[in-house]
Amino acid sequence: MTRKMNRNEWFSQYFPDTLKPLDWTKQADIKYESLPEVTLSAFTKIGRENLPILVLKQQSYTGRKPIIPSSLADTPCADLGAARLLEKLNTVLGTSYNPEKPSLSTLLEDYITKDYDFGTLYGHLRPFWYDSLSDIEHKLRTREAKDLEMRRDVLVNNRIISSLLRPRRVWDLYSN
Repeated sequence: MTRKMNRNEWFSQYFPDTLKPLDWTKQADIKYESLPEVTLSAFTKIGRENLPILVLKQQSYTGRKPIIPSSLADTPCADLGAARLLEKLNTVLGTSYNPEKPSLSTLLEDYITKDYDFGTLYGHLRPFWYDSLSDIEHKLRTREAKDLEMRRDVLVNNRIISSLLRPRRVWDLYSN
């Protein structure tokens, strides 16, 4: 039987991981600055003007951060296929990755097989997109394993012992 951690032990082991930003790197910031300015508004998302948006400050966005409309985020990866997924990622993120790269094609096919939507794919890959993609699968597996370990260790006697644990799902404002 595995020994359960107390709050202080969990804090000392996972504190650095809870403070790491999800995707902020200097390289990404520099790349974002070179992207064209885009505007996403309620009109572009739903095709009609003057409909009330119930979440404040989400009526429109204008800037250089790579964003996607909810209609694209909700599109199943299987509907697009690997080549179009890569095309969409390249367009939104301002890159020109080649579909002939086997590891990238395999990775995209995995998201199709798992029946993910484009928003999930985008949210997972965007933090690593401007790094070397040669080890992206390893980075994704490592992040997932660390997250599972943190979630397992934070639960003691059916109680969460630290409020620093990130939510399982976060509305990614740059993805949607």
